[in-house]
Amino acid sequence: MSVFCPLRSNAYALMAGSSVAGVRRRIKAAALLHDQVLIDAGSFYVTVGTAGATQLRFAPSKGPDEGWQTPRERGHAKGQEPLLMVDRQAIRQGENQIFWRSTFEPFRRELPRGCRWIEFVELDLNQDGKNLVRQLVHEDERNPVPLRDITDRRVRQAVLTHANTDAVLSTSMDAAV
Repeated sequence: MSVFCPLRSNAYALMAGSSVAGVRRRIKAAALLHDQVLIDAGSFYVTVGTAGATQLRFAPSKGPDEGWQTPRERGHAKGQEPLLMVDRQAIRQGENQIFWRSTFEPFRRELPRGCRWIEFVELDLNQDGKNLVRQLVHEDERNPVPLRDITDRRVRQAVLTHANTDAVLSTSMDAAV
């Protein structure tokens, strides 16, 4: 049996310091309990502002920074108003509610040679998978219980989308998440 460690669902915890140490412990436990640990390769950036949201996915070694996001960086970005450039036009997203930059890539550098039970994988959903995610998010949005503590609609939408995307990806690989 395999287990999948996705970037989206771990974005909040992939921050320098004790948070990333906790993720490291969970990966080690997963390696003991499962035949194979599949780790989401590359990096994932998500910003959610008062007027919109952006998600960017980078392949390994293609992202601007492959290190852990620091608490200072995350804190500094909150409340800022980033600009997204599309076709040379600035699109304002409003004041940041969250800015998470996540990657497992530093773990890749920590692994000893010959560690065949941990594999970094690049995955994407096909159209059927994307449709299923939309359907699951729609169902979750009608249920007031999940994530009721997240009052910002855009942040809640992002979290629901990420959790359902990771669930569909892990199911497509016949892996736990």
